[in-house]
Amino acid sequence: MQVSSKPQWKIEKSQGRIEVVVLAARIHMRNNRRPLETRFFATPVRRARLRPRGRNVALVLEMRAAIDPQVSDTTGADGFHFVRVDFPAGDWGAREPTPR
Repeated sequence: MQVSSKPQWKIEKSQGRIEVVVLAARIHMRNNRRPLETRFFATPVRRARLRPRGRNVALVLEMRAAIDPQVSDTTGADGFHFVRVDFPAGDWGAREPTPR
């Protein structure tokens, strides 16, 4: 996730879901609220989407496996900051069938 200043975040977990809440952030464009469907790939994440949460933004990850992500931030050459969510390598099971 790209942000314009040094990010602060917290992680909230519930059954089948991980939320990375970026503090004091907002979603710049409405189109960025569309879900990213990843259920067709061998990944622990079924779907990712951004949701406004008051003055914060939640990156909502719907999970197919109960694992802990590694969250970090980096700064690009252009001065923008990035929140990165990484998962350990693994066999995440069969992909869900592609709808016809």
